[in-house]
Amino acid sequence: MSEPVGVITKINGKSYIIDKHLKSGGFGDVYLVSLQSDRTKKYVVKKAKEHETALNLFLLEVEYDRIFELNLKKCPHIVQVDGFIRGINNDNKEYAMMLEEYAEGGDLFSYIEKVQRNTSLRLNVEKLYKYVFQLVTSVECFHNNHIYNMDIKLENIVFTDKDRTNLAIIDFGLSKKDNFDICTDGSGTVDYQPPELKQGRSEDYKNVTYDGSPFTCSKVDIYSLGKVFNYLEGITSFVNNIKIKEEFKDLINNMLKSDPKERFTISQIKDSDFFKNHWDLA
Repeated sequence: MSEPVGVITKINGKSYIIDKHLKSGGFGDVYLVSLQSDRTKKYVVKKAKEHETALNLFLLEVEYDRIFELNLKKCPHIVQVDGFIRGINNDNKEYAMMLEEYAEGGDLFSYIEKVQRNTSLRLNVEKLYKYVFQLVTSVECFHNNHIYNMDIKLENIVFTDKDRTNLAIIDFGLSKKDNFDICTDGSGTVDYQPPELKQGRSEDYKNVTYDGSPFTCSKVDIYSLGKVFNYLEGITSFVNNIKIKEEFKDLINNMLKSDPKERFTISQIKDSDFFKNHWDLA
């Protein structure tokens, strides 16, 4: 059951008031909160389900640790975390909550839906390049730190400002950390998963557990990012910029290669014509 609006919760010694229940997920609930001492300061709180096993609590703590590490490393375009608490409530149930920055511009999924309803809001190539550049530099940074998101998708990319000039990747709940870039857990969102995670599954790929064969973690993120870029290409106006459109589509095709060995790496993405020929747009 979600927390009612107006309830005061404490995280790391500061009091926050729940303003709104934003959404529920398999892990728990997400709330918009404000600092009690200054209601203009808004944040997001993720609260793990109390009635579930300790796994949700553990995964939320792991997510906080991963994002906190990336914040310390100053990785760009990663959501900022501001606190974490784990304890026992009045019903003697263990709980965990993570406090993170509030993305005023909403998520990329909602924005794309908005543009699809109103084509006058389509991106120009300058804004497209900025978004692509931001996301690639973000992924590059956490890959360099041996962290792999494993669930990059439109819903997990947000605009941190009202003007929608800056993107940030959120939700590292399924992320992996491995110094050798080898994963065996095929969790994630089916529509963004590469073919190597779908081998041996039923035709609709639903409700089937990955068989545990090892795969390259980074190539999963690359494929998922390619899917995101494919959506961005669909809402961009390339009037008088056909060459840039062709370069971008070529980049996407190389990120979505079925064979992970042929799929682009981050270095190859940055060395692509789309990147090399348009640094001035960044």
